Amino acid sequence: YAMNVCGAILGSVVAGFLLLPRLGGQGSLVAIAATNLLCGLVLLAALPPGRRVFAAVAGAVGAALFLATSLAAPDPHLVALRWRYPGEQLLWREEDAQLTVSVHLREDGARLLYLDGIHQADDSPGVLRFHRLLGQLPLALHPAPRRALVVGLGGGATAGAMSRQPGLEIDVVELSTALVHGADQLRHANNDVLRQPNVRLRIDDGRNYLLLTPQRYDVITADIIRPFHAGAGNLYSAEYFRLASDALTDDGLMVQWVDTSSETQYRLIVRTFMSVFPNTTVWSDGRLLIGAKGPLRPAADGQARALREPAAREALEALGAGGDGALLSLCTAGPDGLRRYVGPGPLLTDDRPMIEYFLTLPRDDRPVDLDRLRGDEGRAGRCVAVPGDAPPAGRQPD
Repeated sequence: YAMNVCGAILGSVVAGFLLLPRLGGQGSLVAIAATNLLCGLVLLAALPPGRRVFAAVAGAVGAALFLATSLAAPDPHLVALRWRYPGEQLLWREEDAQLTVSVHLREDGARLLYLDGIHQADDSPGVLRFHRLLGQLPLALHPAPRRALVVGLGGGATAGAMSRQPGLEIDVVELSTALVHGADQLRHANNDVLRQPNVRLRIDDGRNYLLLTPQRYDVITADIIRPFHAGAGNLYSAEYFRLASDALTDDGLMVQWVDTSSETQYRLIVRTFMSVFPNTTVWSDGRLLIGAKGPLRPAADGQARALREPAAREALEALGAGGDGALLSLCTAGPDGLRRYVGPGPLLTDDRPMIEYFLTLPRDDRPVDLDRLRGDEGRAGRCVAVPGDAPPAGRQPD
């Protein structure tokens, strides 16, 4: 048992810090298989003298077959990509200990970024507009943003849009070096964000960074991270949102993307977010949560500032918010309406990441009912948080 425990620890260290970073997925599988082959050859060599001919023949045949198959075997990840995305040309691919990142060219000329074979970003106009809105909306609402944090680089469009804001310093925290190199393949769509003088990239875990940094931010946002990805529950839990709140200035804003295709998941995420930010407002047809430590008071000149920047103007105008005062039209609901919609219930926590184990949630779920979410509040009532000590939206799990 002791040897088994030591072997498990050693295997984790060797795989995570040596094999995957240096050999990649396929090379690591070949190396592990070669270790098993070596064990077999050692056992053959231990046979009695009368069976040494058999041992030599069997060992030679086994080693030759292993060498032939390991050289001829295709990369399983490439096979999966070709099967899943037929008609797309693979332009670039890189592995690291966290991810396998690939960039593809579609027949219509669009470039797409995949993480472990799952779509993360692309340079199509619709996707770019929304990512830019994710970065520009909180800058337009904040009275005087000076420093912002982006958790997760993704394709870089969100941080790239923010980098065009004059006087704004941006920290980007990304765990995967392969994804950093992948985002560089989309520099034509992300304002070449990695080379902007007001952008600093840190290779680190986002939660660890929030836990340890002494820096305080006017805006904290994140790239779109799908909740069903393995490990994504760490970026949807109440503990994560509390870390973000601690890293905000007194008038800082926290922005969180949330999927509206599942009402159950939506309520879980929003309820958890509001347990930390009771004054939450929701924007862009329910997809963007904006939390503040106090009542949200949109900057009077926010839209004027945003419309002076081409990236922000494009994002707002595409959503019909380019005219005077139209910025507030993007707001879907205020804290009271949002709290009524999500109702009481469990919260997402580090030890109960229900959103990550989505197969345990209702399978016949319906999308978010935007009409019910909007309710009968007036436009101004939806967009400005109500002062006071609003109660949290949910309860802790039993």
